[in-house]
Amino acid sequence: MSKYGIKIFFQVIIGSIALSSLAYALPAPDLKQSNDVINKLLNLWASGNYNWKCTLVDQKSLNKNETVKWSKWSCQGSFPKNIPQIGGGSTGLLTINIVDTDLTDAGVTIKPLLADAASLYTQTLSDMAKSRPDLIAAINGGYFFINEPKFTDSNCPKKKYPQPATTQNIGDGVLTIDGVNYSVNCGELGPISSPRATIIQDAQNNWSIQNIAAETVPGGIIQGLGAGPAMIDKGKIAMDWQQIPSTFEYAANTAVSLAKDNNQHTHLQLFTVDGVDNEAGMISYEMTNFIYTQYPKLFNLSVAQAMSMDQGGSTTLYVDGNIVSKSDAKGKLRPVYDALGIFLNN
Repeated sequence: MSKYGIKIFFQVIIGSIALSSLAYALPAPDLKQSNDVINKLLNLWASGNYNWKCTLVDQKSLNKNETVKWSKWSCQGSFPKNIPQIGGGSTGLLTINIVDTDLTDAGVTIKPLLADAASLYTQTLSDMAKSRPDLIAAINGGYFFINEPKFTDSNCPKKKYPQPATTQNIGDGVLTIDGVNYSVNCGELGPISSPRATIIQDAQNNWSIQNIAAETVPGGIIQGLGAGPAMIDKGKIAMDWQQIPSTFEYAANTAVSLAKDNNQHTHLQLFTVDGVDNEAGMISYEMTNFIYTQYPKLFNLSVAQAMSMDQGGSTTLYVDGNIVSKSDAKGKLRPVYDALGIFLNN
């Protein structure tokens, strides 16, 4: 897309954010109506024909059973003409990384990681991995508060500097590891605090993506990580921006999804697209469309659920000892609060 096209595109997105910001000042019924309008637009734009074309760049099995596989793709699509101001423009070439895991393999464990307390609960994904030799892949997780005077937490505006250096004050979303809860989904965003998409493993070891209410510790779960927006549910595109302004961020993007193969095995996928804020990458509804329409073609998988993780400069994917996807234009890794990891059992 040309720089001119990006500029026009941002005018549309900024308008959408202004609409959502205005909604916070409206009475609750009007806020609900505004949310419904935004969600309808997101779902309309996510359901278009982007005419994706992908070429496999690299791939690798990450375990002996070949149940965990990483692949890297070069993809390009074209914007449907019903998206305002785009007029059918190209997405440009996108670098997409995907890690697919067959959850029926008992030799593999999925669980979140928490940044080290000594680092005040923000740490790069590569540093998190140093202390976990059993980690074979991981993706950055949920939103978090950067404890600096000039930082504005748009996804959790109730948080202001300074915040105590505790997990509850740094993390903006649910984080549960081995049954221990560290933080909850942020609330107090306006007249209505929207539930937010959270990937969980329940007591029966089943994985799902559920909308967990704000300021609520989910019960009966082993693992959990909250972020959003919601993207796909019950095998259909079902976007819900969940009062997360980052929904409209045009940059590197990241997601986690659950899908079924032809043997009805449940798979979990980690997804990133490389990009730089305001310059290159995807937006949430493009990512939703890609996952929903391309996973059946690229992997023969039927997507059941999907949700976004923290987008933009936080986007990081770790694979087999290396960072294979990052978004910072200067090549630096952003310290993050948490991550979702894939581990080999001893």
